[in-house]
Amino acid sequence: MTRLHVRYGRDRFPEDLQFKETPNQSLFQGRYVIRHPFRGESNCEASREYRRQTRARQEKEVQTLAQLTGWPAPQIRDKVNFVGAAKPSTNEPFWRKLWP
Repeated sequence: MTRLHVRYGRDRFPEDLQFKETPNQSLFQGRYVIRHPFRGESNCEASREYRRQTRARQEKEVQTLAQLTGWPAPQIRDKVNFVGAAKPSTNEPFWRKLWP
């Protein structure tokens, strides 16, 4: 078991988080997926379509986070390193920009 670092309330989530017991008691597997978009150089049509789809996914994630937390979407968008956007001008770790 691990700790979840999420704040939520009745007004933002329809029901509590639930853990369910599986019938197989001998094996356990957890999964946590973090998606880091490819930022290398490429100029083919497939890479342009990938960047378009990734940018759309990132925007959808902004909207979902805004809906779940009540945070303003423009403030969230300011913190996202969108695919195709100019590279940040600082070497500061990304997480220092998330919380003031």
